[in-house]
Amino acid sequence: PRLLKEMDSPHTQVRFEVAHLLGRIRDRRAVPALIVALGDKSANVSQTAAWALGAIRTPEAVPALLSYANDVSIGMRKQVIWALGACHADSLAPALKDSSRTVVMRGLRDGEADVRVGAVLALRELGVGGALDEVIALAVDPSADVRYLIAQLLEQLASGAYRRALGDFPQETRDRVAIALMGLLGDSAQSIRTHAMRGLGQ
Repeated sequence: PRLLKEMDSPHTQVRFEVAHLLGRIRDRRAVPALIVALGDKSANVSQTAAWALGAIRTPEAVPALLSYANDVSIGMRKQVIWALGACHADSLAPALKDSSRTVVMRGLRDGEADVRVGAVLALRELGVGGALDEVIALAVDPSADVRYLIAQLLEQLASGAYRRALGDFPQETRDRVAIALMGLLGDSAQSIRTHAMRGLGQ
């Protein structure tokens, strides 16, 4: 209760620290205050509030998060898109599910690497169904952070982690995933090459 009261502090640093703590605590009583904080005049506070809502994983926050999906702040877009994935639930209305997926898919094509990172992380929560083309295309992304996440995701696909959502892969799909993984074998980052090798092993 004291933390919730401090969300109204006139001091930006206090609001920032409180939003961060509320996300770490993951108490759903903080959700209404964090939703209000999405509109904070400080970008640091607002994007931390978005992160905190994602950490709490509350579907209740999805409508509010969607209204900030086009924010001019790179950090805010990243956190909002990631949080949309983290807050996804089967209980959401179909329109909210569709809107969330649309925002995430758009985020995969964002000009900022940080936003693309948030979108890939969100896609892991939403499921890869219908997005395989976009995932494979990102295997040659200029950002090593994005390529690392894609290598992880392709490895998970190869191991059957998304089998419930995607069903058994037809041979053509398996070939496309394998070709993308083989391309990542030549990456300059060892961690990316390692995930690619594991994926090919699967």
